[in-house]
Amino acid sequence: MAKSNIPKIIQVQSPAPSLDHFQKSLSKEDPSKVFKKILWAGGIFVGLLLIGYFIKQSRDKAILTFQTQVSALRLEALGTEFEPKKGEVLTQSLVRVLPQLEALLTNAPSSQKNGLINLINAWRLILGQAPLAETPRSIEAWERIQQANQSLLLGQLQEAQAFLKPLESKAETASSWSQAYWQIQLMIDQAQGDVGSARKHLDLFRHAFPEGDETLKKLRRSVL
Repeated sequence: MAKSNIPKIIQVQSPAPSLDHFQKSLSKEDPSKVFKKILWAGGIFVGLLLIGYFIKQSRDKAILTFQTQVSALRLEALGTEFEPKKGEVLTQSLVRVLPQLEALLTNAPSSQKNGLINLINAWRLILGQAPLAETPRSIEAWERIQQANQSLLLGQLQEAQAFLKPLESKAETASSWSQAYWQIQLMIDQAQGDVGSARKHLDLFRHAFPEGDETLKKLRRSVL
C-alpha cells in the first residue's frame, strides 16, 4: 500500500479552553476561594486609586508650598500694592531677594518652572542683568526686550517699539521672555496714552496667558 503524502500535524500545545469550559471549572471551585480572589482584585484596584490620590495630593501640596514661597519673596522684594517699593529701595531689595528666588528654580514643580523663569528674568531686566535663557533665540529676544526697556526709560518710545516689533508674532506663545515682552509693550502703550493699542495687546496677552500675571493686571488697571 502506498504511503500517504499528507504530512502529519504534530500538536505541541493543547487547544485553549473554551469560555464554557472556563465557566464550568469556575463553578467547581470552592466559593470561598473565588470570593477571596474577587476581594484580592478589588483590593488591588482600590490600592491603585489610593496611590493615585496620594500622588496628586503630594503634587498639589508641593505646588502650594512653592507658590507660597514665591509670593513671600515677591512681597519682600516689591512691597505691597498700597506701599510699593520704588527707586533705589526697589533696586536694593531686588538684588537681595533675587538669589533666593533663583534658588527655588532647582526644585520648582515642572508646571511652575516657566512662570518662575519669567519672574526671575523680569527682575534681571530691571537690574540690567543677563537673562536666564535656554536657546540662542531666547537670548536674542531678551536682548531686544532689554534694549526696548532702556529706550522706554529714556523716553524714546518709537525706538522701544521698534526693538519689540520682531518679537510680536512669537509673544503669544508661552516662553521664558513672553510675559516680559507684554509688560514692556503695555508700558509703551501707557506712555503713549494709546488706549486702543493697550486693549488690543491686553486681549492678546489674556489669550496667551489665561492665568494672567499680577504685574500685568496692575498695568491693565493703570492703562484702561
